[in-house]
Amino acid sequence: MEICPAVAATPECMRRKCLWLAAVILLASGNLRAAETADVPGQAHCTDAASATEFRDCLEKQARARAVLVKAAEQAVMDAIARSGEEARFKSDARALFDASRQMFQAHRTAACEVAAATAGGGTGASRTRLICQEELDLDWMVYLRDLAARFSP
Repeated sequence: MEICPAVAATPECMRRKCLWLAAVILLASGNLRAAETADVPGQAHCTDAASATEFRDCLEKQARARAVLVKAAEQAVMDAIARSGEEARFKSDARALFDASRQMFQAHRTAACEVAAATAGGGTGASRTRLICQEELDLDWMVYLRDLAARFSP
């Protein structure tokens, strides 16, 4: 299955490519099991749902699977810091700063996606809008984490 056909190089499609690339990188590094990444292409995959409820359920399933990938990508950064050739005090500082960054990202993600959900005016689309927002921010975060881990590589 081609994730993003050449004729459909939309931002959403490119994000799916980034997600799959991150999964492949993490699998290659031994940080994920194949079963944990088996069905994580993102919201576009959910458009086959027969109803709004099934669409939301699919988005929630994708969010759970993405959470595994995000955790693994965060752990990959921590592992890269630990393996780096830096002095212990710099590693300690980097770990503390990364942990603070991770917490700030989570707070930003929560707040930003609540704002996005508010655009639904309290309607039934609020949860879907929130989940789609979370997907977009998670994918951006995972790309950032991949690049950050590479900076610490010896």
